[in-house]
Amino acid sequence: MSRKYQVAVAAICLCFLLSGCSFQKEQSEWEKLNEESLTYYQEGRYDEAVQTARLALAMADSTYGAEHLNVAVTLTNLGLFIIHQGGFRETEALFKRALAIREKNLGPDHLDVAKSLEDLAVVLKNQHRQDLAMPYYQRALAITEKALGPDHPDVIALVKNLGLLLMDGGSYEAAEPLLRRVITALEKTLDPGHVDLVPIRANLAMLYWHLENYPEAERLFLRTFELLPESGGYDPVLVANSRVNLAMIYREQGRMAEAAPLEERGLETLSTVFGADHPYVLDLIERLAEIPQP
Repeated sequence: MSRKYQVAVAAICLCFLLSGCSFQKEQSEWEKLNEESLTYYQEGRYDEAVQTARLALAMADSTYGAEHLNVAVTLTNLGLFIIHQGGFRETEALFKRALAIREKNLGPDHLDVAKSLEDLAVVLKNQHRQDLAMPYYQRALAITEKALGPDHPDVIALVKNLGLLLMDGGSYEAAEPLLRRVITALEKTLDPGHVDLVPIRANLAMLYWHLENYPEAERLFLRTFELLPESGGYDPVLVANSRVNLAMIYREQGRMAEAAPLEERGLETLSTVFGADHPYVLDLIERLAEIPQP
């Protein structure tokens, strides 16, 4: 090998070495920015989290290319941070870009794709765009159930969210089997009085209340109150609303002696949380007074 050729090869190798060092430095900087943004977010410093995540996104784009999976990671983080500033529309766009990147790199049935679909569904639901959120939840559930099986906790969580979404949209008949499936799954693995069972029982009871299936609603409301964990940890507003709704059922049936303590306890909690003069509390009081006695 000639001396001239050896020098050329050495120069090329040095070039690759320097290029590799530069890439590693940029990757390290991207990782550092990501970690800093997450720390700011966990500390409630949302403006700083967003600002740092934007720097991480710019670095990821320039270091890895616009369609790299690391870009999807930063897009997701940034979208999460922006939600706390009320930027739902921007978050939606960021999550859609992250979804497209993951679908291209991982295929349509990967669990990371399902996570992006769920992220989009949540953002749309929080904007009261239930019809648009529905297909994202349904597709996320199909992917996750196929990968993990019907009883996996991640699957049950998606079933619950889909059921609550249907309930929010007034599709009570469609929501009912989903919420029942969640209760059945949770009761297999949790103690009857576990705090995670409180909201799903209360929500299913409210569903039957909306369907005017009062016997089943009453049974589930009473079961919810009976098994409230003494340690707390449940949503007091949800339970207070359940007490008031059961009181309404009793009022309509003329069972005033049973309705009165439920009303008193439920309204006391809601007044503590929202204030006695809050429109929501006053509306409930008015609705109770308007129920005709049989």
